[in-house]
Amino acid sequence: MSLFGDFAGLTRPRGDGIQLASDLSLAIKADFLDRPGLERQVLDLAGHGDNRPLFVAAFGLDRFDRIRAVAGYEAVAGIVGRLAERLRQAEPDWRIARISDDVLAAAFQAVDAGEAERRTEAARLGLQGEQSVGAARIDVRLAAGLSAAGPPAALLREADLALDEARAHRATLRVFDARSHTAAVGSLSLMPELRAAIEQDQLFVVHQPKWDLRTGRICGVETLVRWTHPRHGPVEPDVFVRVAEETGDIRALTRWVLDKALDEQAVLAAEGFQLPFSVNLSGRLVGDETFIDWILERKAARPGDLRLEITETAVIDQPERAFANVARLAAAGSPCSIDDYGSGLSSLAYLKRIWADELKLDKCLIDEVGRSARDAVITRSIVDLAHGLGMKVVAEGVEDAQTAALVAGLGCDIGQGYFFARPMPLAQLVEAMRADSGPPARQVTQRWPEPMDVAAVRSAP
Repeated sequence: MSLFGDFAGLTRPRGDGIQLASDLSLAIKADFLDRPGLERQVLDLAGHGDNRPLFVAAFGLDRFDRIRAVAGYEAVAGIVGRLAERLRQAEPDWRIARISDDVLAAAFQAVDAGEAERRTEAARLGLQGEQSVGAARIDVRLAAGLSAAGPPAALLREADLALDEARAHRATLRVFDARSHTAAVGSLSLMPELRAAIEQDQLFVVHQPKWDLRTGRICGVETLVRWTHPRHGPVEPDVFVRVAEETGDIRALTRWVLDKALDEQAVLAAEGFQLPFSVNLSGRLVGDETFIDWILERKAARPGDLRLEITETAVIDQPERAFANVARLAAAGSPCSIDDYGSGLSSLAYLKRIWADELKLDKCLIDEVGRSARDAVITRSIVDLAHGLGMKVVAEGVEDAQTAALVAGLGCDIGQGYFFARPMPLAQLVEAMRADSGPPARQVTQRWPEPMDVAAVRSAP
């Protein structure tokens, strides 16, 4: 039996599920601490507890907005109430609080950070599982953040920040890292400077070629934005793009990148090379009808072969609107690519509904192809499915000849990665295109051996 014992009875379907949710939401208000109450308990434990270090863990409900939209606020409150009660039964010495609509936190003492992390993860796993709301059953998943045994007054804030980090990276558990927090705080100072950099045209773009695995020639490029800060030097794209999303500047940033991509595409065309250019479209913008209108107007005024890359999770917040916008782009000649496929909870329903003509397999999936026959079989199945849906398949993050040969053998149409070419400025791309007009330099013809050893595949790690 796990640390949490048998709580199956808490998730059995009940006809009075909504009433149960309402009752428990009232119970949690009466029986569990709120945020200020937990902060007081932390200080109390620090002053009167034993000599063991003190920690705070925060447990956040995944997909909170979606669950609330389906089940209603009171039902979600009931789910959180049941989770709090389950945690109290499993860890009676913990001080438990509901610190926001979708987050529970608990203060406790442990021998060291290793024990605290193990207990937090055990608690997170014990809280997960199906919950009933009326006749419906909801699969509850949680992310967790753990403080780093810092000053007592900072523990809850540390746990909050660690939970935010876990959610941002789709991780199950993160422990507060003071160095990462310092970097994040530093990124806040970039907010006004990024806005000025966009307005004053201080950013630049580079282009990473995409290679046709059958012809061995460049068949397109992905256009990527870069920023060299006058004081801090190169700023990681993940950092300033995240800042842009948080501040709402992602619209201005994306407009700038799209315009610059169309500018440089036109220069390349004047050199005699017609190539499709791909630009990433933030999940914040996929459901934004006004922004999609702007893209369509821009494309009509400036003809060019432009496609947008969106991630698997881009349609989660407003699925119907996002699917409709993607269809509008495709109808106007700007088809979408599904980016980073395989990095998260890849959905077949997603592939069926979205109007995309290209599927990009994430590097994390490609890296495993050469190590595991199981992964090769899974990848081949994804490739066959995409082809059946009329999509080309791009293998991202190809870094060596062996991987290039393997993905070609599995049926991928296009390769992208350092083995073929690194991101480059326009002048270098023009030279690459001139060189590419000669004999193919990166033709990949090796095929996966047929037939595969099914028994070996089933027993492979």
